[in-house]
Amino acid sequence: MKTILRAALVLLVLCISGCAGLLGPRDVVLPLPRLQQALESRFSYDQRYLALFDVSLSQPRLSARPELNRSNSACDRVLPC
Repeated sequence: MKTILRAALVLLVLCISGCAGLLGPRDVVLPLPRLQQALESRFSYDQRYLALFDVSLSQPRLSARPELNRSNSACDRVLPC
């Protein structure tokens, strides 16, 4: 009985996932200022690695490259001696 129930559940999941493409393409638009704000909220980042050196990342910058459908990110980094 359990195997029949599991097989029916798997079949149901496969049928539902097959219908997901019928709704058309899903486009998500995220404005660059909103992404920049979300990125800035996670910085300044300070981390010590192998008890040997510290890494500090600050001032993240985000830019868009719509011709390549990509985004670029950069930040200032400090490796104190």
